[in-house]
Amino acid sequence: MMAGAPMEVGGRTPLPAIDEALLTGLVDRWRPETHTFHFPFGEMAVTLRDVAMLTGLPIRGAPLIVSRPAREQWKGYVADRFGVQYDGKDAGLSMSWVHGLTQFGPCPLDADENTLMQHYEVYLYVLLGGIMFCNTAGDYVVPHIVWLAAHLASHPYEPTSYSWGSAVLPATMGVISDLDILSADLVDWDPWRMARVKEIADG
Repeated sequence: MMAGAPMEVGGRTPLPAIDEALLTGLVDRWRPETHTFHFPFGEMAVTLRDVAMLTGLPIRGAPLIVSRPAREQWKGYVADRFGVQYDGKDAGLSMSWVHGLTQFGPCPLDADENTLMQHYEVYLYVLLGGIMFCNTAGDYVVPHIVWLAAHLASHPYEPTSYSWGSAVLPATMGVISDLDILSADLVDWDPWRMARVKEIADG
């Protein structure tokens, strides 16, 4: 699991506690064929309304479509962004490597714009890769998320119009259905699939 962000007083921000027994029980009752939980009292499905109510994420808006960056692309971007050649895992950006960079202690109060944006981008890695689109990648962020964070960080003061909830729901179901295999398609939504999700949300 990813480490939290560094705190000014030392240590890192706490991560949510996980009830492993409860999580195991839920995984055992998950049926990937129907995308529902099977309980003694019947089936239970997670809906877009559930996502909106629990997370506050919008379920209406533009579909979230993330391109597939080549390995050289995202590695080159990371090196240019942080001024250090990336020598971590090839499968994705290692958060241990990011937290090991000297500039990523607590963000200084008098930080310039570039420093603020670097910290903001790392925050997006944790938010997107560790919470919203969490997967079995463990400590590293898949390249799709690196590319998405780069896009969002390049327009930090512009509100997004993405249907975040519509993307989080199938990503979460994909993780539950396949906890042992990292799927590179978790956030690579085809337009026709997102159109169907929008249709369900509007219905």
